[in-house]
Amino acid sequence: MTEQTKATVTLADLIERGDAWIEVVDGEIVEVDMSAAGLLHNHIVNNTYALLKAYVRDHNLGVVLTDGVTYVLRTDALGVQTTRLPDLSFIRRGRITPTTDISKPFIGAPNLAVEVTSPGQTADGLRQRIRDYLDNGTEQVWVLYVASREVYVYTRAEPSRATIYSEGEVFEAIGLFPGLQIAIARLFDTAELYG
Repeated sequence: MTEQTKATVTLADLIERGDAWIEVVDGEIVEVDMSAAGLLHNHIVNNTYALLKAYVRDHNLGVVLTDGVTYVLRTDALGVQTTRLPDLSFIRRGRITPTTDISKPFIGAPNLAVEVTSPGQTADGLRQRIRDYLDNGTEQVWVLYVASREVYVYTRAEPSRATIYSEGEVFEAIGLFPGLQIAIARLFDTAELYG
């Protein structure tokens, strides 16, 4: 990632950047290097999206979104302090209203943020992302570790402790998707790529 410092970052600054993949960390614009994400990364995001999208739609719970949505997590008198672009996110029904400008970054945290690890991503950077989400209102953060085929689930109730699910296990996202059981193996399934 290449960092570019700016004295004050405003919502207008973010909008002016258009389709650029940028985040704001501690009030500074950070260009997000997307070159490290490959086919496998995208496929895992799509697997997760497909599982959640159908359930959320069938139960009228809200909206599931793939990467590219900028969430303005924190602002203060100096401007925008923290934004993030999760690989996948969920926003509960009722949080997007007719007065929400859906062409601009979303003001607030997603209810769920999902991050799929990428080559070159640092543990410190990932921990900071998790803290940023949970400290600013996200209910759960799921981190999908591609190499080990595990899912770490962090909650606002216990932000420093993850519940870890391995490939042979099933988990239920209690609080977000009541009754939905997710087989971890389905999130990492690549058979479709070779079929």
